[in-house]
Amino acid sequence: MGHSSGAHLSLLISTDPKYLAEHKLSSADIAGVVGLSTPVDLEPREDKKGFGNTLMAGKGAEVFSRDTALMKAASPIQHVSKYLPPTLLVVGEKDFPMLEKDARTFAEKSKGVDRGVTTFVGKGCDHMGVVRSLLEDRSPIQGQVLDFLKNLEGKPK
Repeated sequence: MGHSSGAHLSLLISTDPKYLAEHKLSSADIAGVVGLSTPVDLEPREDKKGFGNTLMAGKGAEVFSRDTALMKAASPIQHVSKYLPPTLLVVGEKDFPMLEKDARTFAEKSKGVDRGVTTFVGKGCDHMGVVRSLLEDRSPIQGQVLDFLKNLEGKPK
């Protein structure tokens, strides 16, 4: 589980097998992934409206040496497979505008390999509000996360 860049890394580790393979692990060793405001597609888009374009326009792309091929390879959406663990992607209604569409695209792509990804939009939440809502008793986002985690209990990995 993670928020923003931490969520990106959590999801990348669970989708791109090379990271876990280095430690003699696989996606089957992950019970589930929760991504809060997760960038799932870092590749800059021709329409200039992608998360990768936001990175390229400001801070963030330095990590990838501003190399668009590297940014594409670091995009969890590029690695969706039948080995994807159960996944919950939460975005805020007032979050970065591309995150909701990207989360839904990720979920659609996962259906194509017979995997389930749940998406949830936190009403009224901005990027930081998504993670702050975990601290609020009975917030809809907290409820979604807790329900997701409870549903993982006892399920084989």
